[in-house]
Amino acid sequence: MFFKIIYKLFKPLLVLTFFGYIFYPLKNLDIQFLSEENIALTVWDVFMYIVLFSMLSIYLTKMMFFIKNFFKSIGKSREKKYQIKEHNKLANHVVLKILGNKPAPLLQMKDPDQAYLISRFLLSDCKDLDIASKIDKTLKTKALRTFVKANETYEDKNYEESLKHFEYLVMNFKVGKYIYDYFINCLIINKNFDKAIEILKEMLRDNLIVKNAYLQKKSLVLLEHYKTTKDVQKIEHAFEINPNNEDIVNELILTKRNKNQKLEIIEAFWRKNHSIKLGIYYLKLIDKIDSKQFSMVENLVSKFENELSSLVILTKASIDFGIFNSAKNYASEIFKKDPILGHIFEMLICIKKEKNIDITLLESLEREILHKLENIKHIKQN
Repeated sequence: MFFKIIYKLFKPLLVLTFFGYIFYPLKNLDIQFLSEENIALTVWDVFMYIVLFSMLSIYLTKMMFFIKNFFKSIGKSREKKYQIKEHNKLANHVVLKILGNKPAPLLQMKDPDQAYLISRFLLSDCKDLDIASKIDKTLKTKALRTFVKANETYEDKNYEESLKHFEYLVMNFKVGKYIYDYFINCLIINKNFDKAIEILKEMLRDNLIVKNAYLQKKSLVLLEHYKTTKDVQKIEHAFEINPNNEDIVNELILTKRNKNQKLEIIEAFWRKNHSIKLGIYYLKLIDKIDSKQFSMVENLVSKFENELSSLVILTKASIDFGIFNSAKNYASEIFKKDPILGHIFEMLICIKKEKNIDITLLESLEREILHKLENIKHIKQN
């Protein structure tokens, strides 16, 4: 290449030197324009000067064009490099976002347009088929192709195949949280729970997940492990590291046969969280509440907007503890929802407090019962 450039530059000069040396011996030149004896030589001189200057002008013109094109090509080269740099910045940003901190083979390309297309393709979560059709197949590296296949198979719920692709990315690249999350989901679905916990540990070690998030995710893996194997140790371990997850608490309660143990688990959960489902289950478990459980049941009433079952338990407890003013208030709330039941509790309060039966209460109860029977009779007739 170097010698070609040298030859191209000096070719006209070599031609000039050759012709000048043969046809125009400058050493013996005796220019006498007006001499009759040398008139032929003078004509020859003029002819040779014309030829020489013509060739020299052609050579200089070529040199000027060559120099101009040379600097122009340098400018284009710089512009192209700048374009590649700018496009690769975008590609790099996308790849870092999706594949992690280690630059993928995707960036090993010289075509800025292709780099830009692949970047946009990744930004579309590999769903933009119009862009995909424009990408040169030779530039679709193993990483990108695998990433696309992993996403497609995951969306098609072909989790076994998806697992293989995500595993390749995790094992061969320093991937980011996006791929790790999908990989763990595939492991859980494919019931590879131990491997999922190992990957979570890797994420924690590489600072891709904070400790609290790691524990929560690990507890969910253990929960799925328990659902599959019914290994009680798994659900107990899950509860130890994440006692605030309602699904874990529900499953743990079902493993306990002792009613008091069930109540304790729900009470521990209720100190930080309020679940209507667990609260109702708690009320069903209670036969006769003690003073420690009284405040929790009160809390249940406030959370469930005076649900009838909790009001009944509170009224009974208030009567047993001799808190008759509270019992009357709860009984009046019960009366709004169920008049017969409300009257019964009012009578119970009267018997417990006054040690006698209020006749007016009995009459009211009788009217409510008769009214209820009339309604039942009317419904049957219709």
